[in-house]
Amino acid sequence: MKLTNLLVLAACFSGISANAQITPGFEPGNLIVLRVGNGTAAPASSGDPVFLDEFTPLGVLTNTVAVPTNGPAALIIGSATSEGAISLSANSNYVVMVGYNTNFPYTSSLASSTSAAVPRGIATIDFNGNYNFITNTKTAFSGNNIRSGVSDGSNNFWAAGAVSGTVYMGAAAPFAFVQTSDANSEVVNIFNGNLCFSSQKTTPIGVYAFTGAPVTTNTSAALLFSTGAGSSLYGFAISPDNTVAYVAADRATTSGGGILKYTNNGAWGLAYTFGTGAGSTAGARGVTVQFGQPNVIYATTADATANRLITITDTDASAAVTVLAAAGANEVFRGVQFTPQGSAPSVNTPLQSQTANQGQSATFTVGASGSGTLYYLWESNSVPLTGWETNDTITLDTTTNEATGSFPVEVLISNSWGTSSSSTTLTINPSNVPPAAPIILEPPSSEEVNASSNASFAVVATGPSLTYQWQWNNTNLTNGDFISGATTPDLTLSNVFGASDGSYTVIISNGGGYKISAPATLAVADPWISSQPAGRTFLAGTTIELPAIAIGTAVNYQWTFDGANIPGATSGIFAPSNAVAAQTGNYAVIASGPYGMVTSATAMVIVAPPQTALFPSNLVVLRLGDGSQALINSGNTLFLDQYVSNGSYVSTMALPDSGPSALLISGVASSEGFMTLSGDSRLLAVAGYNTNRGALSGSLSSSASTNVPRAIGTIDGTGQYALAASTTNQYSGGNLRAGATDGNGNFWGAGSAGGTWYFGNTAPAGQVQSSVNNTRVINVANGSLLFSTQSGTSGLYSLGGLPLAAATANLIFATGKSSSPEDFAINSASNLVYVADDSPAGGIQRWQFIDGVWTNVYTLGSSARSLAVDFSGANPVIFAVTAETATNRLIAITDAGAGSAAVTLAPCPAGELFRAVKFGPELNPFPAPALSAAPLAGGQFSVSLAGVPGYTYVLESSADLLNWQPLQTNIAPFTLTFTNAPGSAQKYFRAAYFP
Repeated sequence: MKLTNLLVLAACFSGISANAQITPGFEPGNLIVLRVGNGTAAPASSGDPVFLDEFTPLGVLTNTVAVPTNGPAALIIGSATSEGAISLSANSNYVVMVGYNTNFPYTSSLASSTSAAVPRGIATIDFNGNYNFITNTKTAFSGNNIRSGVSDGSNNFWAAGAVSGTVYMGAAAPFAFVQTSDANSEVVNIFNGNLCFSSQKTTPIGVYAFTGAPVTTNTSAALLFSTGAGSSLYGFAISPDNTVAYVAADRATTSGGGILKYTNNGAWGLAYTFGTGAGSTAGARGVTVQFGQPNVIYATTADATANRLITITDTDASAAVTVLAAAGANEVFRGVQFTPQGSAPSVNTPLQSQTANQGQSATFTVGASGSGTLYYLWESNSVPLTGWETNDTITLDTTTNEATGSFPVEVLISNSWGTSSSSTTLTINPSNVPPAAPIILEPPSSEEVNASSNASFAVVATGPSLTYQWQWNNTNLTNGDFISGATTPDLTLSNVFGASDGSYTVIISNGGGYKISAPATLAVADPWISSQPAGRTFLAGTTIELPAIAIGTAVNYQWTFDGANIPGATSGIFAPSNAVAAQTGNYAVIASGPYGMVTSATAMVIVAPPQTALFPSNLVVLRLGDGSQALINSGNTLFLDQYVSNGSYVSTMALPDSGPSALLISGVASSEGFMTLSGDSRLLAVAGYNTNRGALSGSLSSSASTNVPRAIGTIDGTGQYALAASTTNQYSGGNLRAGATDGNGNFWGAGSAGGTWYFGNTAPAGQVQSSVNNTRVINVANGSLLFSTQSGTSGLYSLGGLPLAAATANLIFATGKSSSPEDFAINSASNLVYVADDSPAGGIQRWQFIDGVWTNVYTLGSSARSLAVDFSGANPVIFAVTAETATNRLIAITDAGAGSAAVTLAPCPAGELFRAVKFGPELNPFPAPALSAAPLAGGQFSVSLAGVPGYTYVLESSADLLNWQPLQTNIAPFTLTFTNAPGSAQKYFRAAYFP
């Protein structure tokens, strides 16, 4: 836009409107009328749809918003004439309405229903016509009407109605019965900062006001004025100066009904009463007033049918009544208010002054906020440079013969609710004036990065026509493979190492001179440990594997044991074979190079005697594959990894993958490989396929059961494995997903196209149920057989005990169409259940039995497939296997409420998959063994166990009395002697009977 010929521009834009706006959902100055019914049937006590009709002040219908009639945000109203009042929030930003939070149609009278069955709700409508359901109450207004609601414009909401008087339903304070002395109140509203309500049934009848807007229980309200016995008042409006009030009374006009005008000249008194129009005997219910000179009243009448929207300009007692609109057949008008307002524009980022030489351009930008669409009018000396447009930026061009000096630049910002402005100056300098020298506003900051990382430096400068040149140790940099932005404000260095350490500066120049920034230092950690060694327990005779990765220049490694260098241990992995107990201790690696050295974290290694005992305080994870065998659908080896509850690794045992007891699962089907704990907690049960690994070339699940039996294997606390049950006819050509046992010889299975099958052993094998044919996980909990499914109605089912023959499956709760329920855990009281949902938007659902209904209170974490829950504490601790298809994880969540974070305990190695997690099986009870300890000469230390001779015990150690590691398994009595006194990792000792 040229600055020249501004008079011509002024002539061009002289006809531009002073403002231009876009029409929002509701037009300012219009009216909103709440309408009950859609015309198809007369309003009923069982409820009707609700609509908000928008009328101009002349009665022209311009817009209708339908309130939801179904779903969590549904709000309907019955035929009671006392229902349906609406209010405008104290800040005028939205209309507030109340009603019954249930689906349409309801089965009986809404007002007669209890609030527990039909919650009473409150909602808002903003200027764009957006409906927002706020909250509901399941206690207040029970067995009667909720009639009206109001808000102060923030998070505070109040409601009024029968039985409960005035209640607070906001989010800023707890729910409260603000007043119940007038338990049968009508319309609640806020005027002049005070919460007010009308009453027509409790003497004295009239309008009451609190001081302010209370949110606490049992607050007193004062009578503003009484309207007399039998006055039957509803809506009301009070002027901003508190001198005039209009009240709608719905009794016949012949009995004093209509619109009552009260004035306050030190005391409130009735001035006069308006009727509701020629030939009408009905009074009024809803009312709102445009206070001014004179006051303009809008009201809805109390006719039983085809009631009307009317207006009165209050010039005196004889002012005429004008009918603006009438409700249609089988419809009724209730409350009336002015449309809600949006926010006027406000300037967030004002215009900034600009300087340009003759012939250069200058760009101005303003930042503004406000409701609806914002329009901008750019001016100079009140002469328009543009029309009204939505562009918040303008570029002004100058010419070489432009007049020099300073010129004003202004912008007007407008929307439907007001106008704001910002102004600044454009300074034009002669073209032969040298530009101003650069000014550095923000020098580059020093950086500390790891070797092989990227580093970046940035400078902020001001001035015309700036050029940049970055330097390293006073040497110019040029762009290349690892350098970019050498001549820009932003310098990026890629893949830096110690050789890049040094001082970085930037020279900024233009025709007016140059400036050199203060130096920024780059410090590169070279080398650094990118993968720390992790401590674990290794079985004696196996290979210790301690890998570490250091990144840097010409890195050298040196491993240490208890602080001393290990001769020859100079590679990135320390892996001595044939581990012995003397190698128990603290390991670390020192990485060094020409630019420095760094020591890794310490890894505690315990070399324990071989043992396979599983402990009920530990976690047992079913793992698929060993990392070297490809995960294929024809079967993979299964492993049981044992961890303590903090994720420390304890031991691993493999299930047989060949021979008569072989048990495999597919490495592809994510629905297989669930593990359960028996009803008596003594056995882990794993379901799979009884065939040798490599025997099949095709899919396990596609095989016939006659060729590949479906089987359940069990593992006890001693690590003893047995193939406990199998079938050669059930689940043929499909998956066996999970198996369950009561621990007393009874086994059940769950899978695809097979429902629930009893495997037998104590009774004949047979079908238990097939009505839910495609099941997922089955388990024994609290004496009953439960299973999950994702087919039909997804959810959790019960078979009502431990049936050995045909039984009926009963739905406990449905988890929703989009859910994928897998594993589950239930507490001993049978009122709390966690469900693992492996759908893309899944997680761990928490279900509670509340007021006789199972409710999903929230969902934790992300998609999961298996879980085990410690219900012993106030906050249950959930251990779960996540549902990633590669390198999934073992996680823990302490359930302290919605949003509780998940902690990764152990990642599954590459090429393997965690399938399930359960607590270890319990061992048979045995008297607690006696344990003694004594120091010996030469720094030795011994722990002796008397025990019961001939019985096997496990000796364990701990640093914190929480996480225990096995040290030795032996037959009592025995003594374990340490060559060196135990360190902090072996501060405490205990022994456990091993049957």
